Amino acid sequence: MERKIIDDFSRAYNNCFCGYNEFLCEDGKTVPIFYIDSINDLNRFVGKAKYANSKYGNVFLRGQTDVYNSQMKPSVLRKVKNPDTANESLKKIANSFKQNNEYFKNVSDTVLQSVLQHYGIRTCWLDIVDNIWVALWFGSHCMQTTTVKHYKSKENGEIPESDVLPIECDQFIKFTPSTTPFTYIFLLLSDGVNETCPGVYEGTKTVLVDIRKVSQSFFIRPHAQHAYTIKPKDPNSSPNALSNCVVGVVKLWTKDVLEWIGSSPVLSLPALYPSLFDDAGFLSLLESRNRHLLYTYKDYGGIHLVTY
Repeated sequence: MERKIIDDFSRAYNNCFCGYNEFLCEDGKTVPIFYIDSINDLNRFVGKAKYANSKYGNVFLRGQTDVYNSQMKPSVLRKVKNPDTANESLKKIANSFKQNNEYFKNVSDTVLQSVLQHYGIRTCWLDIVDNIWVALWFGSHCMQTTTVKHYKSKENGEIPESDVLPIECDQFIKFTPSTTPFTYIFLLLSDGVNETCPGVYEGTKTVLVDIRKVSQSFFIRPHAQHAYTIKPKDPNSSPNALSNCVVGVVKLWTKDVLEWIGSSPVLSLPALYPSLFDDAGFLSLLESRNRHLLYTYKDYGGIHLVTY
């Protein structure tokens, strides 16, 4: 995929510091990691990447607390090594929601998995956003996950204690400000510009989903997060193929990012992760999940229950 990597950038008045670190793409190209310490320079950097790549596609953002050794893997492929195995299992999980949730009965797996991704199911899609402030929030916050298991009850002592296995589970998540010193913003290019159906865009190398266009408005979470998902178009691509979409990387002090975000309700946890009392789509997913199936495929996550 053709792309313009941002390998030169200067502050308005001084040369911008570029550290010795760089992001190594799978295709062998390297992306310098620029240290930026002002909001205006950050906006300029994102603008430069979007402008320089406008003839190749659209540039999106992803906030992270680490570079993760130049890995840009979708969440499920960090757990499951075989993409074919992942796709087969995800098909079963998607079908269970289609059977139990009226909103998904006639929805494609592409759309359904993109929505499920934003409510806790690990898929072969990667989360990206089209909002710099949301990217900064995710890059400066850490998620903790706790699993609560539910066991089959013993009847009349007929089942030995050692044979009682969990049959379902709940996953609770909590977000806290990151304790890592740096926040990273990755800029990823998608060549998916051909809208094959509403909200789904294809290119020669990537498929892009605008979740705000494919999910009804009562699924508030993806709308609040300005959410997209992206995946390689070639189903036989390697798990790290999306590293070849990276066109720019920014490194910022986390303490600066948290100060920029401040205490605005727009970037609060209840706004980005509305409770089931506000997010009717979230509630419908909780009611329609097959918890036994999700336990069976425990590497694939679950519908997250957010604690505030």
